Amino acid sequence: MGKKILAVLFVLLSISACGSKNANDKVNVRVKTENKVENKTNTATDKDTKNGKEEVANKENKDLSKENDEAKEFFKTIEAKKFAIPSVASKVESIFLYNDGYFDGMIKSGNGDAAYIGLYNGKLDYVEKIDDLTYKVKLAKLEMETPTSQEEQINMGGIDINVTYVDWSFFKKDNIGSEYLIHLPKTKVSSLDDTNRQMLEMVDKYIKDDNANIFFIEALDDKSGLMYEFIREN
Repeated sequence: MGKKILAVLFVLLSISACGSKNANDKVNVRVKTENKVENKTNTATDKDTKNGKEEVANKENKDLSKENDEAKEFFKTIEAKKFAIPSVASKVESIFLYNDGYFDGMIKSGNGDAAYIGLYNGKLDYVEKIDDLTYKVKLAKLEMETPTSQEEQINMGGIDINVTYVDWSFFKKDNIGSEYLIHLPKTKVSSLDDTNRQMLEMVDKYIKDDNANIFFIEALDDKSGLMYEFIREN
């Protein structure tokens, strides 16, 4: 009887131990499985995040590359062109465009033995294409090369000329950051505001059927002003 009881107790203890071991094994398996699933999920999430960031970066790089190509193509279109302010007086202001939006500017006027001169340089940055005939730029740099509000006397061909160095007028120092529109030929003159339309009509020989057959620069930011493409007549 005592042996039987001992045997039963042994079996019960064995079952209990096996049950405990099996339970522990099941817990360990469950924990390992959960860890694997979590690791896979985290890896997938990290991979998706990385891929998402790479896609955004690639898109931004493509957009920037496209914009740079568009800007270069546009500046080549207006390279080596001269623009001037329409004027019926003796005062002339003009700019000459080089590559990538850089330009030299000049103001000059005279009356008898008096001359008014100003030389400057600057740069236009590309902003965006508005449509096939209109591009937006902004003034990024502007520097005077001659001293302003100063006078000197220069002898030219035996004549003493009183020279006064003057400031710019179309572009101004406080206009840095201001935006302008550059219009290509075939732009509708009627699309301009009254002031700029009247200024452009001063060179009406380049206008036909409401189309301006020249390039021109239009000031924005509530600043009326216009420079048209200067074409040298033979």
